[in-house]
Amino acid sequence: MPLKISITQKQKLSLSMHMRQSLELLQMDAISLKEKIEMELERNPALEETYTNAYPPADPASYAAPCAPALCEHLLEQLEENKIPDGLLPLVRYLILNMDDNGRLEDSPQNISQKYHIPMEKVNAAVGIIQSLEPAGVGAADYKECLLLQARRLDFPEAVQQIIRSDTYMEYLSNNQIARLASALNTTAERTEKAAQLIQSLNPKPGACFGNSNTIYIIPDAQVSIEDTEFSITIGNPAIPEIKISSTYAHMSKETSDPEVSRYLDECLKRAQSLISGITQRNKTLFLCLSEIVCQQAEYFRSGREYLKPMTLSDIADEIGLNVSTVSRAVKNKYVECCHGIILLSSLFTSGLSQENFDEKISSQKIQQLIRQLIDAEDKLRPLSDPEIVKQLSGRGFTIARRTVAKYRSQMHIPSAAKRRRFHTPPL
Repeated sequence: MPLKISITQKQKLSLSMHMRQSLELLQMDAISLKEKIEMELERNPALEETYTNAYPPADPASYAAPCAPALCEHLLEQLEENKIPDGLLPLVRYLILNMDDNGRLEDSPQNISQKYHIPMEKVNAAVGIIQSLEPAGVGAADYKECLLLQARRLDFPEAVQQIIRSDTYMEYLSNNQIARLASALNTTAERTEKAAQLIQSLNPKPGACFGNSNTIYIIPDAQVSIEDTEFSITIGNPAIPEIKISSTYAHMSKETSDPEVSRYLDECLKRAQSLISGITQRNKTLFLCLSEIVCQQAEYFRSGREYLKPMTLSDIADEIGLNVSTVSRAVKNKYVECCHGIILLSSLFTSGLSQENFDEKISSQKIQQLIRQLIDAEDKLRPLSDPEIVKQLSGRGFTIARRTVAKYRSQMHIPSAAKRRRFHTPPL
């Protein structure tokens, strides 16, 4: 078979190491960038930390997210205040340390008794001690027992506990079928509604509010402040080390006559320069994006979330002449400190709805706010259906589809009209 030689031309995009590192740095949040710099400071002798007066001294703990004490710590502290029999204390501690984040037992008392050959009476006694602690409801095997423990602690009527025990009654309650539940209980809708309100006041996850013992830090990537009606933007954070090339190693690279040492130092210097250049470019891109965001959302930064305007990544990219993917990387997982607190930059991007009576689009947040206002002000005996909300919004000049109202209501975790309905006027 004769050989045939042919030439084909292909296009292939190849990223250099420097370009790949620049893209990696661009999408890093402040904590990841801090870790990256600290790791390179340890690995690369050509890098050194530099200290300037660019930022005021700050305590990194000031950026710690609020964190409640862990549930197990809270319960163990209560054990020290109570007299627990020595024979039960190790088992009680074990059960506490093996509860889930909601405060429920990870394993049933029966399984614990069989697995560790502990008498059932002893396991039940240990569980009873935990269930006597605060918050009420901890140490339960499931959500039903959790609600029952709270109902008994609060001395709720027997009718309330009867509803909790029954899967059928709880299903009626979850669907707000008060009339059907009242008929099953052979009582009035008003009394059933009061029982339902008591049950809804209980917490099926009493341990969830305690969080965990690990402190979570949020380090802002930038600060936006207002000075004499003018905005000031600062990129960076005092918690992130500033770096420069070591003059000592730069001098050694030029003076050494050993080829191996020279190659090693040159490689270290190239990596150091590439990192510094990448960080500089990252900060420039972030500043460019944030400047345009502040320009488009000036009223938000001055007055609050109700003034947030519709804004997309394309809106920013078109104005500053960057690719949408570059803007996306620049704002991803970045936090900004402003007069409203520390906010996630991506939360400022929101879709908008075109309206005939308005020159500009209306943000979805604005529509959600109006829907919530209508529902908060509705007659609870005759709650507004989605079509009625559409009609009221139309009366205010906003043309919204019913399915859009349903979608926004679902996003705000607001139940349907049938589930919001009350059968008597609640007491003031």
